[in-house]
Amino acid sequence: MAELIRKLDFAPAHLVDASYGAFITVYCASRNPELAKTMVLGEPPIFEFLARSHRKEDVELLQGFRTRVQSPTEDASKRGDFKKAVQTFIDGVMEMENFFDQLPEEGKQPLMDNAKTLERELESAMSTSFTIEDVKQITIPTLLVKGELSPKLLLRIVDILSDNMPNTEQILIPNVSHDLGLISGPDNNIFNSKVMQFFARHG
Repeated sequence: MAELIRKLDFAPAHLVDASYGAFITVYCASRNPELAKTMVLGEPPIFEFLARSHRKEDVELLQGFRTRVQSPTEDASKRGDFKKAVQTFIDGVMEMENFFDQLPEEGKQPLMDNAKTLERELESAMSTSFTIEDVKQITIPTLLVKGELSPKLLLRIVDILSDNMPNTEQILIPNVSHDLGLISGPDNNIFNSKVMQFFARHG
């Protein structure tokens, strides 16, 4: 893959993504740093960082997620009840009962469109060869984005990245959560402003 990229002669890009997209972005950039000029990452769910943590609180956060969210989501997926899987996952991540049901239809539809891949996404986030040692080698200027109302385990993962990546900045977007407005919410002026300032500082 890296050899193919060199042959195609891609110019480094400003990479912006959130959630699993942010996970893929930082993973690929660690393997092929020539791809990225800068990165903007919104709460990548790299749960393995919590699993390998020496902090008891980190491990407990992950164990709680596995019990409340991962296992029942996987059970619903195996039964073919994909709506229940998405509902369980979203309610569990947001730590609010009936959160999914209260979303507008235009908010539900993208989640349902990806329902059949949810189980595989959870498996990939839980088991990965991507480690803290990989993170320490990433020197690409990176802006880490957190939502004020996002789940604690995702905020903790951002802090782990911030503590270990040598060239990061961190911003907190008020009154938004992981799945509602972190990057593309209805009022994302703060995000846009901070990102443009970041890009300006890094060419």
